[in-house]
Amino acid sequence: MRVPNGGKIDDLEQREFSRVRKGYEPSEVRATLVQTAAELRRLRAERGRLSDELTAARAETERVRRQTESAPVVLPDDAELTRVLGEEMVKLLDDARTTAAGIAERAESAAADVVSEAEAEATARMERLEEELAERRAEAEAEEREILERANAVLAERTEAAEEAAAELADLAENELAEAREAAREHIEAGKEEGRRLVVEAKTFRERILRDLAGRRKLARKQLEAMRAAQERLLGAFTACAVAVESATSELHTALPEAKVAADDAAKRVTDDIEDVVVAMEAAIATGELPAVVLGEIGRPDLSGRSQLRSAALPVRHELE
Repeated sequence: MRVPNGGKIDDLEQREFSRVRKGYEPSEVRATLVQTAAELRRLRAERGRLSDELTAARAETERVRRQTESAPVVLPDDAELTRVLGEEMVKLLDDARTTAAGIAERAESAAADVVSEAEAEATARMERLEEELAERRAEAEAEEREILERANAVLAERTEAAEEAAAELADLAENELAEAREAAREHIEAGKEEGRRLVVEAKTFRERILRDLAGRRKLARKQLEAMRAAQERLLGAFTACAVAVESATSELHTALPEAKVAADDAAKRVTDDIEDVVVAMEAAIATGELPAVVLGEIGRPDLSGRSQLRSAALPVRHELE
C-alpha cells in the first residue's frame, strides 16, 4: 500500500462530514484526521531522508573507485637522469624507485583492501538501509492501514448515523408534508366556502342595488312626469296670462283716448276735487280693481286749468288655476 500524496493528505485533513443529531463529536473526528495527516507527512519525510542517505552512500563508493583507477606518475628515463644527476644520484634514484615500487605495490594492495572494505561496507550499509527502509515502509504501510481502517470505521459509523438521521428526517418530512397537504386541503375548502359566501353576498348586494336603482328610477320617472305636468300647467297659465295681457293692452289702447277726453271733460266740470279723484283712483289701482297695464299719460288738470301728464303702472290680476 502506498502512502497518500500531499493532495490526498490535505483532503483527508480538510474532510467535512454532515452534521447530524447522533454520532461522534465533530471536534474529536477533526482532531483525529489532523493527527493522521501529520503522521502520514512524517512517514513520507522519513522515507525521503532514507532515500537521500542511500544515494549519498552510492556516490561515496563511486568516488573511491574512481580514485583507485587514476593513472600513475610518469618518471623520466635512466639516460636522462644520468645526464642530469650523475651516477650517484642515479643509484639513489634506483633505490628510491625500488622503494617507491614496493610502496606502490603495498599502496595498491592497501587500496584494493580499502576498496574491498569500502565496497563491502557500502554494500552492508546499503543492505542495512534497504532493510531499514523496508521496515520503515512496512511500519508506515501498517500505520497507514490502521489509520485508514480507523478512518473507514469512523466514516462507516458516521455514515450509518447519517443514514439513520436521514431516515428520521425523511419520516419527519413525510409527516410534515402530509400535515401540510391536509392543512392546504382545509385551507382550500375554507377558501371555496368563503368564495361561495362572497358570491352569495355579491349576488344579494347586486340585487339590493338593482332594486334600489329600480326604485330610484321609478321615483325619478314620477318626478319627471310631475315636472312635465307642472311645466305644461305653467305653459298653459303663461299662455292664458299672455292672452289676458294682450286683451287688456288692446282695451287700454282703445280706452286711452276716451279716458283722456273724459278726463278733460271731468277736469273742466270738476276743478276743486281733482286731488280726491286721483287719490281714489290710486287706491283702486292698489286694491287691484283696475287692470295692471301701462295706461300712458293721464291728464291731471291743475288749479290753473292746464292738463298735467303722468305715467301710472297699473297691476293686472289674473286668477291662475
